[in-house]
Amino acid sequence: MANIGGRSIIDAVAGTTVTVTIDPSVQHTIARWTAAQNVTVNISGVPVDGQELTLIVTNDSLLGRLLTLGTGLLGNGTALGIVSKRSVITLVADGGVFYERCRTIGI
Repeated sequence: MANIGGRSIIDAVAGTTVTVTIDPSVQHTIARWTAAQNVTVNISGVPVDGQELTLIVTNDSLLGRLLTLGTGLLGNGTALGIVSKRSVITLVADGGVFYERCRTIGI
């Protein structure tokens, strides 16, 4: 994990569940990993209002992997990845919860 200018970059451990630990002293957390299976993403910790979270998920080369926002994350349903492409979901915190701001699938 690197903390660069108020940003924290985390190489998350891939699996069926990915937990991103939130540091309230960091303005923007970027979590990235390669999905080789369907995954639910949860956060650990309580974000402060205005804090940002970006998820960068690289889909493996076998199947489109389903990404579900879990504990502490509210968004526009599940995201289905595209084989060998990246998906980016950005969220912003309000009231201790991250809300999806936008998503880009298949880049």
